[in-house]
Amino acid sequence: MLDIRVGNGFDVHAFAEGNEITLCGLKIPFSKKLLGHSDADVGLHAITDALYGAIASGDIGTHFPPSDNAWKNVASEVFLKHAVQLVEELGFKINNIDCTIICEQPKIGPLSNQMKTSVSKIMDLDINRISLKATTSEKLGFTGREEGIAALATATVCKFELFISNFFLFWFFTRCPRHMGFTCGNYFSIFFAWANKFFYFLFYFIFNNYLWVSNY
Repeated sequence: MLDIRVGNGFDVHAFAEGNEITLCGLKIPFSKKLLGHSDADVGLHAITDALYGAIASGDIGTHFPPSDNAWKNVASEVFLKHAVQLVEELGFKINNIDCTIICEQPKIGPLSNQMKTSVSKIMDLDINRISLKATTSEKLGFTGREEGIAALATATVCKFELFISNFFLFWFFTRCPRHMGFTCGNYFSIFFAWANKFFYFLFYFIFNNYLWVSNY
């Protein structure tokens, strides 16, 4: 069966004096900058937290505490790559990413394709699995007053888990005749364990190489 999980991420950063901002890994010339401990990439932060959330692994602050100067001014793609690696180490595949940037300025629409390409390269994920869009808060709140930028993201990850092999093997061995040489003793236990591993990796291999519809 498929173990499908969904995570959400949200982040916000205030504007400060500057001449450039970084959004989703893309450097954008602007009349201000975003204030933060790292490069304040609000888009990548939201996506990263969404991935951590999907695998129940805390948030950016858990893995990269803002109190640690080692992460001062670090590019946020470092955080995102760590989240992607953690997802893969747990046996999950990233199905899709959906990110929304909330701001009055700069205008995100003309830059959205470049930002998607940037996220795709950082995550090594097919660009067709990445949605990146923008909206305003209709002049309401801090984003409406152009005091900063907010972003929210959703990530879906999934993993194939085999549960049929145990059931099948238990049914087979408990019903096979003794003259076939099978018993419910030590030989049964040993064979059961190894056969379970074999079927698991067989189905896992088939799923990852043939049943996964889209290319990564």
